[in-house]
Amino acid sequence: MPPKPPTPICPKCGYDQSGEIATWSTQCPTQGTCNECGLQFDWLNIFNPHLTRLPWYTEHARSPWQLLRRTPSTLLRLVLPSIFWKPIKPTIIINIRTLVLWYLFLALTSHLAVSAVYAVSYYIRIRARAGWNWNRFINGGFYSYAELAFNSIFRGVFEMWTPVGASGLNTVSVQLSAATAFSNIYLRPIAISIGINLMWLIILLVIPTTRRIAKIRTAHVLRAFVLSMLATLLILQLSRYSIRTSSFYWYMHLELLGQSPSHQLIAIWQLFFWPAAIVHSWKIKPAKLLIILGTIAAVLTGLVLNLVVFITPDFI
Repeated sequence: MPPKPPTPICPKCGYDQSGEIATWSTQCPTQGTCNECGLQFDWLNIFNPHLTRLPWYTEHARSPWQLLRRTPSTLLRLVLPSIFWKPIKPTIIINIRTLVLWYLFLALTSHLAVSAVYAVSYYIRIRARAGWNWNRFINGGFYSYAELAFNSIFRGVFEMWTPVGASGLNTVSVQLSAATAFSNIYLRPIAISIGINLMWLIILLVIPTTRRIAKIRTAHVLRAFVLSMLATLLILQLSRYSIRTSSFYWYMHLELLGQSPSHQLIAIWQLFFWPAAIVHSWKIKPAKLLIILGTIAAVLTGLVLNLVVFITPDFI
């Protein structure tokens, strides 16, 4: 029994186009307009959405090699949101699974890369000072390198301690890091970024009024959310990149609620990223009011979440 053909829906809002198709009598038009959201499209893309793929875009990769090869071009276009979103039309195929896998790949590789840089930086720093830390490192031999690798990868979450005495390794101790260390490295830097992303998700998918204005399928918003979370990932890895140890906590408190200038610039990029999707890709109308109210709500949510995350660990 042949598989049932997919329901012909509007690629932007998901409105069923079967009623429009039923009105055809003598010929099939090449183009159509959605009665629900007003999107103009080619009927060929409705019947076979897999035809439209972008050769530079990681979401449309068909193999791991293509995913890797398309990463630089995708990241480069993301620097300027308007340039990135213009070819990302509602009619092109959406593959959230590939996009999430790509995000996880970037998260893993960036985490390991920053861990390696931190380990090398820490090694050079203690060697240059030639103090107690360097003497303990030399005496530990292999165990010191294992400890450095572990602490670089799990910095701020777990901490390994390998004391080596005259008779060799005494014990290996692994314990949770302090709440302030975890907060300073992971939570405080990304709070504003997370708040911006979550607020736009709520605006476009949950709030009835703005949802009626947007008339956009959930998959489109999820695509933007995953892509915007790349900014959150970048902020997180920039925070982990810092080679400060004991002074890191106080350094964070000298800044604007834990947000360094680089973190603030990336958050500002997010404030342009979502409106660019609304204007250049989804073509939501009226867009001006939605963008203004959405941006204000996103900024306020980010600031409130940042304030909560900033002060809470100090009371734990």
